[in-house]
Amino acid sequence: MPRRQRVGYVLNEWTVAWLFFYAMLVLAMVAIGSDHATTLTDYLVEAAIILAVATVMFGPILAAKWLTVRRSKQRTLAGPLR
Repeated sequence: MPRRQRVGYVLNEWTVAWLFFYAMLVLAMVAIGSDHATTLTDYLVEAAIILAVATVMFGPILAAKWLTVRRSKQRTLAGPLR
């Protein structure tokens, strides 16, 4: 799969829409959580929670896309089927 096809596959319309939706949720969490934080520890705990939630939301999408592209590369390197 050439680089341009990989980028098109990883960032298709549905993926971009879901990532945008998730990004809005993370931003909402930041906006809500930052009102209650008063000390550095509060901000660090908030950042850790947001990072964990973002990893849970974005991780499966990125992992699935990465595995698919990796398998495609392996098939391409293996050559034509006989």
